[in-house]
Amino acid sequence: MRFMLLIFALLLTATPAHADKTCRGPIISPRFAALYETNDILPQDLPLAAKLYRESAESGSREAQYKLGTFYATGRGLRRNDIEAYYWLSLAADDDGEYKLPPKYLAAKIEARKKLTEKQAASVDKKSQAWPYFWDCDARQDGDDTLDVEGTAKDIKSRLPSAEKGDSEASSLLTVSYWQLKNDKMAYFWRGITLKSANCIGKCVYFRRMIQYMRLETLSKADKAVLDKEIAAWHPRK
Repeated sequence: MRFMLLIFALLLTATPAHADKTCRGPIISPRFAALYETNDILPQDLPLAAKLYRESAESGSREAQYKLGTFYATGRGLRRNDIEAYYWLSLAADDDGEYKLPPKYLAAKIEARKKLTEKQAASVDKKSQAWPYFWDCDARQDGDDTLDVEGTAKDIKSRLPSAEKGDSEASSLLTVSYWQLKNDKMAYFWRGITLKSANCIGKCVYFRRMIQYMRLETLSKADKAVLDKEIAAWHPRK
């Protein structure tokens, strides 16, 4: 039974054969790391659990970011480090408004903040705000059947009027939708509009931080030059 559970855990962490090796999707499942933390199925190995949580945290898993933060806060599996604890717990508790985060994420962040000086906390906050969000794997791989193409097209149609009037949140979401449909020209255009906007607030800030790291590899330098001119000359409709 334990052998079958281990095989299942390994499957959870497997990278699809068609995946781009440079992508930074969630390669390691935090559930695999948990097997070495709890001592329920596999022999407890906290240093290994911490290592696996880090790999998952660096790929974007909020759950793993929370667990890694608590490991640093308590010294489980690695040397206690209050600065690293606050950093990873800050990432886990970064509320973009799209998902309902467990209350313990924010509580842990607040508790970790108490252990730092104002200067230390400010330095960590600056670092966490610049954390690179990678979208290189989401709904872009060949054979991926998780993307609702029709629904994404409807999203574009509904958001376009607002984006054309200068709504930065709408333009940031348009960027994501066009990118998911592999229309890199339109994704590049609306990303440029979003990044030059001065009224990006609320959820837009979160999305702007992510879209700036999108790889739009199908575009040539000539394509980008033309689009850059269009972006520079663009003005919202009244």
